[in-house]
Amino acid sequence: MIRVTIESRPIFSLSNRIAIDPSLEKALFPRLVEEYKKEIAISVPKLYIDKSHNNIWLVDQLHNAFPDSLFIGIERNPYATIASMMLHPGFLAYKEKWKTMPIPRAIA
Repeated sequence: MIRVTIESRPIFSLSNRIAIDPSLEKALFPRLVEEYKKEIAISVPKLYIDKSHNNIWLVDQLHNAFPDSLFIGIERNPYATIASMMLHPGFLAYKEKWKTMPIPRAIA
């Protein structure tokens, strides 16, 4: 009764760009919402679940756009998480900017 996407494009790309550069939110967030609406529509009657970890920086905005949504936090071993992240070239953007990125309210 569920349909799941994991870091699918373009959702993941949009949320990733916003997370790395919050100044892009105003321009990109409406498109992100539209992409989620498309995914939800093609998922009916199933519940739609997305795993895009960078949405942790957009929880409030996404909840405002989708008030009936639920957010699930996954707790992982930090060493395994970092080892996994090091395999992805996009991780370097987070590594370089982490000190200037806001702490997500979901974990603050």
